[in-house]
Amino acid sequence: MLSVSIGEIIKSRRKDLDCSQEDLSFGICSVSTLSKIERGLQIPTRATFEALMERLGVSPHLYPSFSNEKDRASFELQHEFNEAYAKSDYAEAERVLNELDGMSDLDRAHESFILTSRLLLKQRKRLLEPKDAIKEFEQIIKLYIRNFSIGKIKKYLLTKNDINLLNALAVAYYESGDSQTAIKILYELAEFIRNKVTDREGFSIIYTKILYNLSSYVGMSNNHEEVLRICTIAIEDCVKYSRYRYFSHLIFNKGCSLINLGRETEGHECIKASYYICAVIGKHCEPNLKFIKDYAIKLGIGDMLNEPISGENIFEKFSSNY
Repeated sequence: MLSVSIGEIIKSRRKDLDCSQEDLSFGICSVSTLSKIERGLQIPTRATFEALMERLGVSPHLYPSFSNEKDRASFELQHEFNEAYAKSDYAEAERVLNELDGMSDLDRAHESFILTSRLLLKQRKRLLEPKDAIKEFEQIIKLYIRNFSIGKIKKYLLTKNDINLLNALAVAYYESGDSQTAIKILYELAEFIRNKVTDREGFSIIYTKILYNLSSYVGMSNNHEEVLRICTIAIEDCVKYSRYRYFSHLIFNKGCSLINLGRETEGHECIKASYYICAVIGKHCEPNLKFIKDYAIKLGIGDMLNEPISGENIFEKFSSNY
């Protein structure tokens, strides 16, 4: 009954999207494997199931178990990698990735995660020149997104892994000096999530990361009204789903746009709020804390940051105002 239920869920959603088995399975599993899953003849690993459901834009949380202990262990290692990567603990992230890579007979979804993660680490550690990063990302993307073209991103079916790859590609384009292509990729990704993803809570962190990058790049082109619009949308999403990883960054960008639009008082309050939130988060945000403080001093509002703060309800306080 379990496998039939899983297969029916996947097949029904695929039919709703008028999507072929070839398009859905590309880069995740073989067409024959997907066919067996849909017919209840094979139970997918959790990683495969989540990748399929993410590509279909729905929540994978209904999956109740793992196919075996190796499936559970590999899934937990992926989670450990994501935690270390988010904290910029690259040594730990690489250790976990090596342990995951040492496991035998992993399915294609796990292999995709390992390949993508290694390249993301190389990019974050500045081991690749931006133009070389573009080439490597595009090579990997073609393995997992069928008939890939930047102009068609919003029309594809994408997993979180696909989206992370494309976001990193946008970063590489921006760092190479091609901000126009970077911005185009990010707008397409944002539109994909808005229009095709029903599991918005599950995609909230990656959505706000995309909007943060987009607001930063658009801001460098001096379109401050658009930055304000983007940040407002992203901040609302952070609050709605209680996902605060990019909250302070977005409030900072919003503050900068307000200042550039001549709304200094509002902008200064946003800069102050961004600083307070980074201070509450702690060690992970120390580099941002210093950057914000230096910027506030440059603006002549450094004294605003000397007031005592408390972590109690600080997110709710600034959520309601910003």
